[in-house]
Amino acid sequence: MKKVMLLILTVLLVFSINAQNTADKIAGNWYSQDLDQSTINVYKAADGFWYANIIKSADSKKIGKTLLSKIKFNTADNNYTGILTSPTNSMEINATITLTTNGKLKLVGKKLFITKTYMFTQ
Repeated sequence: MKKVMLLILTVLLVFSINAQNTADKIAGNWYSQDLDQSTINVYKAADGFWYANIIKSADSKKIGKTLLSKIKFNTADNNYTGILTSPTNSMEINATITLTTNGKLKLVGKKLFITKTYMFTQ
């Protein structure tokens, strides 16, 4: 019985560590040609959510603005969800972020019937 419990705890620990490692892959700087040649910095804040600020852009008015907020990792869907804030008009949009198999970050924003997709490279 002790061996079974130890085995179950070990499996749960491995899955927990693997899920955490997957969630952390979003961290760092990401570049998008589609978003005025902008570079964003994605980081995990003390509140446990992920955020992204624009650190470089062809449009200097966008530098320093928060692009993504309240981003959380969904282990069941293997993606992230949160809020995309438009850097031009501050409109908040539902965001889904996926790390593609070729190492790109796919950001999809949806508001009513409108969908916008941005691709980022690290």
